[in-house]
Amino acid sequence: MITLGITGALLCLALLLRILPHQLVPEGLGVDHWFWKTYVETYQRERQFPPELPQYLLDEQQWYPPLFPMLTSRLPAAVFDRYNYLFGIFIDLIRMVLLLWLVGRLTDGNPWALGAAGLSFATTPILISYNIQLNPRGLGALFLDSLITLVLWFRFMGGSAWLLLPILLLSGCILLTHKMTTQLFWFLCLVAAFWGNKWFITLIPASVLIAMILSRGFYWKVLRAHWDIVSFWHRNWRWLQAHPIKESPIYGEPGYETPTKMHRKGLPGLSRHLRYLLGYHPGVWILCILVAGEVIPLEGDIRMWIVGWIALIVLFAFLTVFIPYMKCLGSGYFYLYNA
Repeated sequence: MITLGITGALLCLALLLRILPHQLVPEGLGVDHWFWKTYVETYQRERQFPPELPQYLLDEQQWYPPLFPMLTSRLPAAVFDRYNYLFGIFIDLIRMVLLLWLVGRLTDGNPWALGAAGLSFATTPILISYNIQLNPRGLGALFLDSLITLVLWFRFMGGSAWLLLPILLLSGCILLTHKMTTQLFWFLCLVAAFWGNKWFITLIPASVLIAMILSRGFYWKVLRAHWDIVSFWHRNWRWLQAHPIKESPIYGEPGYETPTKMHRKGLPGLSRHLRYLLGYHPGVWILCILVAGEVIPLEGDIRMWIVGWIALIVLFAFLTVFIPYMKCLGSGYFYLYNA
């Protein structure tokens, strides 16, 4: 009863914190929300996939992973129009339930462990701010969470070889849902294989094959578009969020830098990156400090594995913020969403 009470209270707190921003600023949703809302509504109305969205001038075709819009388009149009902002919150709470179940299983329902994990998840700033808008990131994260949980179950909790089937299925679903989660997933597979678990490397080609089969070949177009956008930002990451006139090499002001530019030079850029890395997910950095200081004792391989997964996600966020050749993989702060 105590465990159920703690779980219920934490879920209510998380729901309140995610509903509150929308109640305070109903029109304060992010740009992703309006894009995906238009995408789904256009598909519901015209039944052509992918839908044509000529108002987005830089995209000749919408070669985005198809699973999220296909699922949300199944909702009745009136329901989707009124409650679309709740979709991300609902997925986020499912992730939280999975977290609390896993913590309860690993600690025999220790109320302090449940409280600490649940409170951290419920109050993580990036989860609160990002999930009030319609977007596929949460669904991709849920698939990745589930895959890692099944890997732990298979390796340490007596799971049978049949668990490899849902692991393979989830790997394909990640690719069909969200591009940045795909990049993180492949990074985790590469490093896990380097660690000595060589079978993880097979998940990369297997995930592509599963995605191709599930999408009847549509994923090939997604993959090509994914490569195009990564290649583009590899060449142009320095200009992400730059002012198009004031920082122009022809028309611009010499030495001018947009204050909100993603990658500013010198100390201002370093300071901004560190503030964002800390502010997006303070809990994960507190966890790293507690582990490094041996405040949280680690007993057994499973705990080391769990901390290892978290550390790799944090490392990937760090690398994509600071390493030039990895900045093309997206705004690294957003990988803390998965931590």
